[in-house]
Amino acid sequence: MLNIQEIILPSQLKIKHIINMKFIYVIFISAFFSACNNNLTEIGQDMIDNESFVQVVKYDLTNTTTIKLDSFPTSSPYSGSDYAVSQLLIGRYNDRFSGTTTATAYFQVAPSSRPSIDQGVGLDSVTLRFSSAGRIWGDTLNPKLQTFRLYQLKQLPIVNDDDDKYFYSNHTEPYEDIPLSTMKFLATLSTMEKAYFKLNQQFGEELFLKMQNRDIIFDPAERWDFLKFFKGLVIVPDEANSCLFNISATSEKLYLRFHYHQSETEKYVDFPLTQTELQFNNFKTELPQNLAGLTNQQAFVPFVTAGNIAIAQGINGYMIKLYLPYPPSMDKYTTLIKAELELEPELIKNSNIADPANVITYNTNPQNDLLSILYNDSAGKNQVIGKRQINPLNPDDDKYIFDVTDFYQRLSEATTTENTYEILLSIPNYNLSFDRLIINEIPKLRIYYATYNK
Repeated sequence: MLNIQEIILPSQLKIKHIINMKFIYVIFISAFFSACNNNLTEIGQDMIDNESFVQVVKYDLTNTTTIKLDSFPTSSPYSGSDYAVSQLLIGRYNDRFSGTTTATAYFQVAPSSRPSIDQGVGLDSVTLRFSSAGRIWGDTLNPKLQTFRLYQLKQLPIVNDDDDKYFYSNHTEPYEDIPLSTMKFLATLSTMEKAYFKLNQQFGEELFLKMQNRDIIFDPAERWDFLKFFKGLVIVPDEANSCLFNISATSEKLYLRFHYHQSETEKYVDFPLTQTELQFNNFKTELPQNLAGLTNQQAFVPFVTAGNIAIAQGINGYMIKLYLPYPPSMDKYTTLIKAELELEPELIKNSNIADPANVITYNTNPQNDLLSILYNDSAGKNQVIGKRQINPLNPDDDKYIFDVTDFYQRLSEATTTENTYEILLSIPNYNLSFDRLIINEIPKLRIYYATYNK
């Protein structure tokens, strides 16, 4: 027989004495939790009865809010490192949860070697080629025509020396008034792969003539001279667009091609993507009504105010903020053996936006700064990640479970006057993905303790 008691304590703390446990050592209990079956009600069913037991302390995290980052990096580090942005996003999308999001891509192209083209050869055409990176966020079952315009930049983007040498999501650069090209394609991966920009002929012939005349700007050693002359390109979505797309930002997949004939032979010269530290995205978000209060990064919209939801979504800076309680003090005969954070996502049928398989956690502060990744261990090797638990029989019962056991064991040993620990929940690769998490239930935290005889 299970002997379950529920005691409601202040600050919405619920303690359930789940079962008179029959176990001998706390170590055995801890090992049991790492086994496949974590059902507390089955622990020690065949052991000798004593007065030891496991208790679970449950918190309803009612102080859950949505915040929005003012900006975040969307470029590779200027100094160069093993981290490089390999995708850019383009497009525009609107819905009732996240508002209207616009993605504009900036990048540079340049010849990798000096072109060798005979005098008297005429230019056929100039095209900008690109490839999908495999994702579309929007309605692909009833695809609509998407329109994009290609512009030349008025100046070469320059990173502010006072910061950490990144371009940020709110950064823009001026571009010419008249587009070099306009492109349209249906919102499907197959039609997108066939699409390209055909550039203004007069623009192309000016560059082509300089190549034939072996202008110094085409000397690979003088690449910056070329970039000062040809500052770069920007892809701008039309306001009527209804989808977001990611494109590959690599020299093999994004390049400017000059088509010409040498006698009867078709030839071309490519200007591939270059200076990856100068390529970046600008993201703009028009807030929906229920999140209109997110006017700056310090602002927040409580769960109830937002319509009993909280949202985390990539590229527009939405994140879910939680205030985790410090564990209650326990006597020396009580040991914390497990801690779990649980989120229940809202199931949106036929959604055009994917739910993430995992949710990332970050340390933060009252200013909602993204300080660092949250780890279970002090060595920074075990990141706290929420993993989606799928119920194939009832998708409405899907959950995200975060194992925060080691993190809470560290908190229980900490000496502090703080009552809560602030964290942010985010989509993985939030600067490259438009995936979204919406929760419509208050998050829950459960901390399990083993108490044994003195």
